[in-house]
Amino acid sequence: MKFKAFLIKYGEIGLKGKNRYLFEDALMRQIRFALDGAGEFAVNKEQGRIFVDALSDYDYDEVLERLGRVFGIVAICPVVECEDNSWDNLTKVTGDYVASVYGEKPFTFKVESRRADKRYPKKSMEISADMGEYLLDRFPNASVDVHHPQVLLNIEIREKTYIYSL
Repeated sequence: MKFKAFLIKYGEIGLKGKNRYLFEDALMRQIRFALDGAGEFAVNKEQGRIFVDALSDYDYDEVLERLGRVFGIVAICPVVECEDNSWDNLTKVTGDYVASVYGEKPFTFKVESRRADKRYPKKSMEISADMGEYLLDRFPNASVDVHHPQVLLNIEIREKTYIYSL
């Protein structure tokens, strides 16, 4: 699966006060600098998140290596973007993502949802429960483990929906 975007999680920058944006902007500059020459990327922030969108072809391993050297980044999460936030499309895209990354092998999982777009008809807990039910139906080799899952599936609903796992 070819990822077109990355969610960048950062550490103590999030703890800063009214000057937090200065630290986020500095981190974004360092990300742009690190990715210079690896392809064409757009780096932007949205509600406490930094996203790196690939605008051209790139070498996945090289990009991860370059981002891994940027001070302040705690995690780099390749994400699948879902433009159409309808429930049917969201379940299909999420199921296809899980199938492509984890295949038919047995695994335990937990779904965590974050609904930043409050216009979405389902609440975060409903999204997590309903998506978990859908995944259990689609993948008979999967089971839910909310305390120690092998796969932590994250769904962030904004203008677009971002799906990634840890």
